[in-house]
Amino acid sequence: MADVLVVGGGIVGLLSALNLSDRGLSVTVIDAGGQRPPASWAGGGILSPLFAWRYPDPMNRLSQDATA
Repeated sequence: MADVLVVGGGIVGLLSALNLSDRGLSVTVIDAGGQRPPASWAGGGILSPLFAWRYPDPMNRLSQDATA
């Protein structure tokens, strides 16, 4: 049995699994494969809130600083 289950075999899932494995944990990665389109096909790298007007100013500043 694995110590950690990673759902999604995209770049974030695989790098997370690699990092956890490097730390000595047993990792299992599950992925939908060709059954579902990967998240990165449309929104990879999007870190900002979708509705900026719904978030407090500190959150919006943090998001803007992260993309600079």
